[in-house]
Amino acid sequence: MGVGCRVSQAIDFSSEDRNEICIVVSQRDGRGIGQSRSARRLLGRAGEEAADSARRRPCWSLMRRVPGAEHLPCKQDCVSERLTRKTPVKSNSIRLRGRTFELRCEPVGNQVVTTLRPRPDQAPSQCRQLTPREVEVLRLLADGLDGTEIARALGICPGTVRTHVEHMRHSLDCRTRTGLVAKGYRLRYLD
Repeated sequence: MGVGCRVSQAIDFSSEDRNEICIVVSQRDGRGIGQSRSARRLLGRAGEEAADSARRRPCWSLMRRVPGAEHLPCKQDCVSERLTRKTPVKSNSIRLRGRTFELRCEPVGNQVVTTLRPRPDQAPSQCRQLTPREVEVLRLLADGLDGTEIARALGICPGTVRTHVEHMRHSLDCRTRTGLVAKGYRLRYLD
């Protein structure tokens, strides 16, 4: 059982929320010691770096590296402050990757549990984020490569590229590859 499941059960999220809520657990210095699968998907490359124990980044650094990060209350040493001051926990509305989330940082023992809950007013098709591999395919599409060239560049089958493109079209609600690239720029997957 992953850290996300243990924490979500301890905090008593409803079962339907457990798969959508992103959870990051940080120690006093802000360095992440665990995160849910949905958090790794949302954080993308930053989440992969956090999982690498030799290069763990503080949570405020991870959040700022996510494409489209807006309205973040995160700052250096905010975890330590949260643990030292017994201030009431409050929710903040933030944006990451073009989506709105409710951010809460709650002290639990000597750690802080950060939860990112997608805003309920978003349609389910808007809630699914692109995987790191889909972002790679999107970047190569933006560079003008066709499916065969993308497959060769990534060392995968052309059919797999088509599958990634179809998933992205559904996730981002686009009809064409050109539309995917345009929306990729708007949602800051492509910088």
